[in-house]
Amino acid sequence: MRDSKEEKIHRNYIKVGDMIKIKNGMNIPVDGIVIQGIGVMCDEAAMTGESDHFPKEGVDKCYQRKDEHEQGQEKFTMTPHDVPSPILLSGTQIQTGQGWFVCLVVGESTCEGQILAAIDEKPNETTPLQDKLDVIAMDIGKLGMYAAILIVHCLILRNLLEGLARKEFDLYGGEKNERDTCDKWFNQYCIQEKPVAFPDMAIGDALQTEEDFAKEM
Repeated sequence: MRDSKEEKIHRNYIKVGDMIKIKNGMNIPVDGIVIQGIGVMCDEAAMTGESDHFPKEGVDKCYQRKDEHEQGQEKFTMTPHDVPSPILLSGTQIQTGQGWFVCLVVGESTCEGQILAAIDEKPNETTPLQDKLDVIAMDIGKLGMYAAILIVHCLILRNLLEGLARKEFDLYGGEKNERDTCDKWFNQYCIQEKPVAFPDMAIGDALQTEEDFAKEM
């Protein structure tokens, strides 16, 4: 209700001071205070995590119930739910009752807006388990790289020692033929294709068969 006129508007266009009608099952879009309510029970599990439904009444009735508890006139055991609260938080849901409440906070300043803003500020926040897994993955990667470097050096050293044992290397500048050494290495580590040899007898038989076929024609 705005300017004594009741109308339906989107939650994004609600302003501070607007009076909003409380209905059964509605989601509270903004933060506000109940000014009139009959049997209003609110589910605040989404904001506080408590499954109990909290009674909501006007400010005057809430102060009256508080005075009754302080003076000891209430016969029931005093619990946090005995004194109703006039505060309605955005993101909560009305379970039963009806009435009116006035809007006090809108937009990102509401309880729901502050929670969403906090989530948006830390979208990439990781858990302690994810941090430990990242460290383990980094250590495994480093270990693999070091192992690969060590294997390459071992293979080079092995080839060097085998070459010295077979006298394919001369560390003192001897007259070893370098071309022969390169050829041996090429034959050892490269795959050579072998040509296919056709027997001379098979070629001769093929030519004779072709000549016989020409004579018959």
